Amino acid sequence: MTKEQDENLRCGFKIIHLNKDSLKDDFLFGNTISIFKCICGSAVVDKNDNKYHFCSGVHFVVSETSQIIINECSDDFSCIECRIDIDFATELYPYLDSKIWYILDYSHPESCKVDEFYMLDIIFGQLCIVSEIDNFYYKRQMARHTLLNYIYVIYNILLQNMDVDKVKHESLSALNNSVLDKFYILCSQYHSKERNVDFYANKLHISKRHLYNIAFASMKQSPKQLLDGFVNGTIKKLLLTSSLSIQQIADMLNFPDQSTLRQFFKRSAGMSPTKYRKVNKQ
Repeated sequence: MTKEQDENLRCGFKIIHLNKDSLKDDFLFGNTISIFKCICGSAVVDKNDNKYHFCSGVHFVVSETSQIIINECSDDFSCIECRIDIDFATELYPYLDSKIWYILDYSHPESCKVDEFYMLDIIFGQLCIVSEIDNFYYKRQMARHTLLNYIYVIYNILLQNMDVDKVKHESLSALNNSVLDKFYILCSQYHSKERNVDFYANKLHISKRHLYNIAFASMKQSPKQLLDGFVNGTIKKLLLTSSLSIQQIADMLNFPDQSTLRQFFKRSAGMSPTKYRKVNKQ
């Protein structure tokens, strides 16, 4: 089986069943994007040092920079976690506007009413079915579209339940309080021109080693891997949303030539930019 075939047969996320017996006090979730749905009972959830009541029928999303602890569970507590692989998450980014991520950061177990989750219940059920499908070549593509549907629906629900202007202001303020989030902002601003980690460390006024320690402690990835994720995300977006040639994309992203861009992209995507465009535009 080729790498491409293997990737297409994988759904890019794991469905994990959790209950009181499988959770320890102060059990920490992090380092990736996760969706949680409570099936039965209740628990107290600590998300970014705020406590919420998590009860049956409720959904919420955790971003890769959030910290969450589930504890104080009732005896009958059970929930399902859909844990999205970091590599798969980077495939979702080109399809989603940054404002969606700002709003999703404010998802928590008390952000919406239980009766608002009807459509999410259906889509979450589809995610569970996709995860169980064996030997289906387009499993990963199906998973991507189903997850995007879920994200758009919960974004719309959250949008109706909060003051958007206040959320944007608070989100931007929160970003400025974290070295890692400042690194993300710099990557977003400069990744089309700068792929040298030294540039970002200098901008942050910290050593390259210190930046590495922060990134790896939080994300289990190096700053270079995170930066390359931004670049690859932009390449994918341009391949799927424009008719630009590979050379034009190489020029936009400051690659010396299209051959260098092809090698860079293939290391991550497992296929050439031309093939990626062809496969994903079908």
